[in-house]
Amino acid sequence: MDVESYAGKSTGAYTFAEAARILLATGPGLGDGNVCSRLRYWVNSGVVYDGLVRDTGRERFIHFQALVSLRVVAALWGQGVGLRAIRKGERVLREGLGVAWPFIAESFWRREGTSFRQFADLIAASKGGAEAVGFLSEWLSENVGGIKFNEYGMAYAWLPARNIVIDGRIVSGRPCIAWRRIWPAIIRDCLEYGDSLEEAMEDYGLTEEQVLDAVAWEKRIDAVAR
Repeated sequence: MDVESYAGKSTGAYTFAEAARILLATGPGLGDGNVCSRLRYWVNSGVVYDGLVRDTGRERFIHFQALVSLRVVAALWGQGVGLRAIRKGERVLREGLGVAWPFIAESFWRREGTSFRQFADLIAASKGGAEAVGFLSEWLSENVGGIKFNEYGMAYAWLPARNIVIDGRIVSGRPCIAWRRIWPAIIRDCLEYGDSLEEAMEDYGLTEEQVLDAVAWEKRIDAVAR
């Protein structure tokens, strides 16, 4: 499989409500108001190109590539960059890199190559863009370690918190305890309904750190769901 065929392969499936909870729990940039509607508009208006999973019936889902891309859009939008500038910048990257979702490309996250420089220059020329580019460069540097890239330089997994992974190929991309196919909510429920820490560790073959990190993740999700 080459990079072009990878870029056309959708993995994971998230409702806009699920995507909103994940992005709100990991920040920054989404602000207040109806976040689901905001994400839906960003996808439907092409700020994130071709972000919907196809053939899913009446319910609309976005894929893993779109989820990571929305993270980048939210970071820029939260810094005051307009959607028109973001849309133009995304198109410059998409054409320069030759991939459908350039915000998941390793070269973007590592701020490498001519396409990234063109993107940064375009954003910098927009209103408030100079400060936003500085913020984005620092933010990408701080967060690139949480993205896993395949041999084609495209993201296939995101670790939004310690011992938590979002991998579009695993259980439809739902957040899991890292590489274990165990939902953090299952561990939280075990503890809430009477199991001890040691019992949860033994029953699921987890370390104490993994159990505590699963509970911490669910608390973050619960906090933004209210």
